[in-house]
Amino acid sequence: MAKVEKGDYRSEPVAGPNLWRLKSGDRVAWVGADRPEHRSANGVLAILKCHDCALAVAEANWDSPKQFAGFGAPAAPEMNSENVARCQAAVETVKRLGLPRTWGPNWMLG
Repeated sequence: MAKVEKGDYRSEPVAGPNLWRLKSGDRVAWVGADRPEHRSANGVLAILKCHDCALAVAEANWDSPKQFAGFGAPAAPEMNSENVARCQAAVETVKRLGLPRTWGPNWMLG
């Protein structure tokens, strides 16, 4: 992060499953089971509405590169009915928000 803050980053695209390029108008749904500090509505914990372009950086501890590569994917390899219902609820919630009313110029860092 220190390199990025100094402007020391590559001009060409970089692949990274733990970096998500969010554009203005994007919506990100956090789905899952209730947690002590977060209660869900039909399995939807939160919806992030992006008013500006942003970079989402995920950090966690994984035991293997294979686990790291699946960041953001459902926890189980097979979609069970509970996960399907959560994803469907997230899609319906985002649809009810309507079309985004934001626009950003080219997405870039810096």
